[in-house]
Amino acid sequence: MAADHSRRFVESGEQLLAVVLESLSRLQRELHGDLAAVGDLWNSKQTNWWPKEEEDVSDYIARFLRRDLADRGIIINREVQIRRGRRGEMPGQSTDIHVDASPSEGSQTDRYGAISLIIEVKGSWNDGLMTDMERQLRDRYMKNNDCRIGMYAAAVLIGQA
Repeated sequence: MAADHSRRFVESGEQLLAVVLESLSRLQRELHGDLAAVGDLWNSKQTNWWPKEEEDVSDYIARFLRRDLADRGIIINREVQIRRGRRGEMPGQSTDIHVDASPSEGSQTDRYGAISLIIEVKGSWNDGLMTDMERQLRDRYMKNNDCRIGMYAAAVLIGQA
């Protein structure tokens, strides 16, 4: 860590959140920098442009996080089932992106196991954009769950790529 100032100990949910936010800042720079990658999040046919589906945006974010955080012992997964559904009654609950980090060996939080972060991704075109942070992320995914840190990522795609 002395040689690489971007390296961090991850011993709490707040520290994991900070590492993921830093990574997402790098993603934003990649999307809008030289050789902008923002066009990867759009479909096009001749002069018509429309945004990718939310699942595609979630995949894109997860792939970036995996590449960017690969050497930090942070695990990025997609569509992790956190609760099984009941047959014929209720579907299971799967998170868009589930981030896990193992605390450093010998740390104070080492005895509690992995530290987790749930990321819910919504497109700006989604009807639930303004309500699903509470209804979906807080009230469904984080309720009765050991994970206490959540992030709501709104993919705002405006105009053409």
